[in-house]
Amino acid sequence: MRYVYYIIFILIGTTIAAGWGIFKDAKVEFSKPEIVINDKIITENAFDDLIKSKPSYQTKDEFIDSLIIKELLIQEAIKRSINKDEPFRKAVEDFYEQSLVKILMDSEYKQYDPVVTDEEIQRYKNFGRMKFFIQKVIYEREGDVEQSKSQHVRSIESDFLDLSESLRFAVFNLKPGESSKGIETVEGFVIYNLVKTEEIKDQETIKPLTDTDNDRIVEFIKNGKKEALLAQWVDGLKENAEIWRRK
Repeated sequence: MRYVYYIIFILIGTTIAAGWGIFKDAKVEFSKPEIVINDKIITENAFDDLIKSKPSYQTKDEFIDSLIIKELLIQEAIKRSINKDEPFRKAVEDFYEQSLVKILMDSEYKQYDPVVTDEEIQRYKNFGRMKFFIQKVIYEREGDVEQSKSQHVRSIESDFLDLSESLRFAVFNLKPGESSKGIETVEGFVIYNLVKTEEIKDQETIKPLTDTDNDRIVEFIKNGKKEALLAQWVDGLKENAEIWRRK
């Protein structure tokens, strides 16, 4: 029996020695508490990371108050077991998916660096003196276009520079009589037809675009091209995927 105890003693001693050899050089960093909210401790190091996201309009004390309120609400939600409810699980899942898609789209968008030509800049300046006559054709779905089914037509008359950015780019490359590519919107599947353009009669009422406007014009055209490239990329994903839906 004494022999068994002797063996156990040796094993324990060896384990302690090995542990000391492993951890004697390890550095353990301790951080003092910065904020304590019931059982939640936010350390100085953790707070230093959090304060980096402080909005510019908040003071440090206001930011700390917002952290405290947020933590109290989280604790109350957990106390009521809301974190175990199905609506909470679904909300987290939806947020995760939306965040994943947004990060992917942002990453793809940043890769594009389209060229803007001098001709495009000059065309934009010329359009700045023009009025555009546009037909907005709305279909319930993309499949209705070929059959000219369920369409609603609206007429738009506006100075080019007064058009929304999305509509301005949709007609930017069109000649009278041409149509834009279809666009999925909340209204349905939309196609714009450029009917005609006319010079604004009272040119004195408009400020002509000059070389000082070039940077703004280039940014507008480049962003429009990037949006178009992103849309083409998404269309490519659809074309290369195996998709089935019940009709």
